[in-house]
Amino acid sequence: MKAHHVQHSSSMSSLVQLRLVSDGGPDHPHRLASAALRSRSPQVLDALVECAGGGPGGIERVRGLLREGTVPHSMLTSQTGPYSVALATVLAGLHPGTADAPLALALATAAADVSPRQWWWRRASIVAIQNAVLCGAHDTALRLLEQLPALTRAVKFGTLADVANPYLGTRGEQPSDPTNADTDSAHVAWEEALSFPFVRAELSPLRVDRAAATLFDGLAAASEPGSVDGPLVTVVMPTYAPDEGLLTSVRSLLAQSYGNLEILLVDDCSPPGFIERYEQAAALDPRITLLRMPVNGGSYLGRNAAMARATGRFITFQDGDDWSHPERITQQVRMLQEHPEAPASLSSAIRATDDLAYTWLGFSPQRDNASSLMITRPTLERLGPFQRVRKGADSEYHKRIEAVLGPLAYVRLPLAVTRLRAGSLSRADFTLDWHTPDRVNYRNVFGHWHRTRAPQEVPLDARDGAVQPFPPPRSFLRALPGEPAPRMHFTLGYLLDASLPSPLPGQHAIAPALPADETPAVIHREDFGLARQSWEPFTEEFLELVQSGAVDLISATDQVHLDTLVVLRPGAVEMRDDKGVAFTAGQVIVTVPVPDRHGRFVDLTEVSDTCVDLFGHRPRWAALDSQSQQAWADDGWELPRLEELIGTPVPVAAP
Repeated sequence: MKAHHVQHSSSMSSLVQLRLVSDGGPDHPHRLASAALRSRSPQVLDALVECAGGGPGGIERVRGLLREGTVPHSMLTSQTGPYSVALATVLAGLHPGTADAPLALALATAAADVSPRQWWWRRASIVAIQNAVLCGAHDTALRLLEQLPALTRAVKFGTLADVANPYLGTRGEQPSDPTNADTDSAHVAWEEALSFPFVRAELSPLRVDRAAATLFDGLAAASEPGSVDGPLVTVVMPTYAPDEGLLTSVRSLLAQSYGNLEILLVDDCSPPGFIERYEQAAALDPRITLLRMPVNGGSYLGRNAAMARATGRFITFQDGDDWSHPERITQQVRMLQEHPEAPASLSSAIRATDDLAYTWLGFSPQRDNASSLMITRPTLERLGPFQRVRKGADSEYHKRIEAVLGPLAYVRLPLAVTRLRAGSLSRADFTLDWHTPDRVNYRNVFGHWHRTRAPQEVPLDARDGAVQPFPPPRSFLRALPGEPAPRMHFTLGYLLDASLPSPLPGQHAIAPALPADETPAVIHREDFGLARQSWEPFTEEFLELVQSGAVDLISATDQVHLDTLVVLRPGAVEMRDDKGVAFTAGQVIVTVPVPDRHGRFVDLTEVSDTCVDLFGHRPRWAALDSQSQQAWADDGWELPRLEELIGTPVPVAAP
C-alpha cells in the first residue's frame, strides 16, 4: 500500500502562515519552535523565518546566507532575536547531524554574541550547546556553556565529558587512537569528567578499558562482589541476537556488591548463530539461568516468561547491552527495605553511545532508567505481567503501579549507563519535541484506562489470545504469537485532533449504517495551526469511545484503507509535513466549521492542497449539521450536510 507524501512548498501569502506570524505573545518564539519541531511543517518553518527577520525567500534564503557565513543584522534585533534563537533550535532539532546542523550553530553563536541572556530559554540553550558538541566545535560549546542561561547540571557535565573525550575528536581533527600511549593523560582526565555524576553521588568512579570492543564495553568501577547480603533478587534480562554487549551487561551484574542474585537470561528466539554467545554468557556464573523462547515475541513477552519463573522476593530488569554500577542492586533493595510500603523502586541512568558520548540532542544525559524497575512480589501478584506489546509496556507498567498501588520509591542516583544506539526501537520513536503517533496514542489510551479501570480489571491477562483491557497501537502488536491479523480495510474513518473539543461519533448523527461487526476508524492528527507549546492529552470523551470499542483508534502510520474519510477538524490537515501518512482514503469529506468566537479561520486552500498531497485528490466540502449549513448559506456558500454525502445517518452507540 503506497503512502502519499507532501511536496515542500511555501508562500507567505498563505493565510495559515499569516495567522502564525500574527499570533504574538511573549512565548510566541517558544511556541513556534515547538510547533515546527512537532509538525515538521515547512509552513511553520517559513512563518518562523518571517518572524526572525529572514526576509523574502523563506528558509531556503536563510540557509543560503548561513552557508556563506552571513547572519543578517535584521535577524538579530530585539524584536527578531528571540525568533532567530527559535529558528536555530529548529534547524538543529529537525534533522540532527545533517547539513542544517552547522547552519544552526552559526545562527545560535551569532545570537549568543549579541544577546547572551534575554533571548534564550532552557531548551534553546541546551540544543545550541549540544549541537556544538555534535558538530565537533568543542571550543564553541565551552564558550556557549559560559554564555547561555538556564542549563541543568546534567547537561553541563555531559558537555564537559564529551569535550574531554579524546576518542571523539574535534572539527578538523581525527579521534585519538585508544592504544596510543600519548593519550594516557587525556584518557585519565576524560575518565574524571565521565565519572563526575557518579562521584558526586558518592559512588566509585568509572574506569574504561581502551582495548575493549567498544569504549562502552570497557566500562568498569571498583567493587566488592557479593559483599552485601539480603533477600533473593531476580534479575530478568531479555535479549535478541546480542553482540558483545551481552557479556558487558552480564558481567556488570556479576560485579554487584549485592550477592544474592538469580539472573534469568532470556533468548527471544534468536537465530542459531547466537547460541555460542548465549552459552558463553550463561557459563560465567552458576546464578545464571538461560531461558529460550519458542517464538520471537519481543522483550515484554520474554520478561513475562521470566517473571513467571522468578523466585526472588524482589524482581528487577536489565537490558542486554546496558551496564549497571556495582551498587545498583544494593541501593534499590535498600530503598525498598527502608520504605516497605513502596510497591517498587526505580533508579537513574546516564545515556551514552558506544564511544561513551553523553550528548543526545535536546535530551538530558541523566534520566530515569525504565529497565531498572524493581518490584516486590506482592506487586507482581496484584498487577500481573506486562501488556502483550512490542513497545512501550514499561512506561505503562510504571503508571499502572502508581495508579493501583501508589508512588514508586525513587533512588535519585545514576546507577547505570544505558547504551544509546541510532537503530534502537526507542530512539527511532523520539526526536526533539516529537514522538511517533503510536507513542502518543498509547500513552493517552493506557492513561485513560488507569484513571477509569474497575478493580477487577487488574491484574492483566497476557496469555496468547487474551482480550486486551485497552487497545494498544497496531504496530505494537506486529507478529505477536497468537495475535490475529489486524483489519486492513474500513468503510468509514474520521480524522480529528483528539485533544480538542470536536464533534464525535455518538454525539452527532454522522455515521452511516455499518455492518454489525464493523466500527469506524478514528485517526488523531494535531491541529498545528494553534501553535501550542507542547502536545495536549486527548479528551476524556474521545478516550471513552476508544476504550469502549465504539471506534477503532488507528495511527497515521498504519497501512489501512478507508473508503470514506471524514475530516471533522480541518485544522488537522491544514499543515503539510515531511512524514506524510501511510493510510489511504477513497472519498475525503471535510466538514467546514463556522469561525469560532475568537475569529479563528481555517485556510481551506491549504486544507485542499494538503488533501491532494496526502490522499491524491481534493476533498468534498460539507456542513456538519443544519445549523452550520444555514450559516454558510447566509454567507453565500451552499454546502451539503455531511449525512447527505455518507449515507443514512445512525449515531454510534454512546458508551
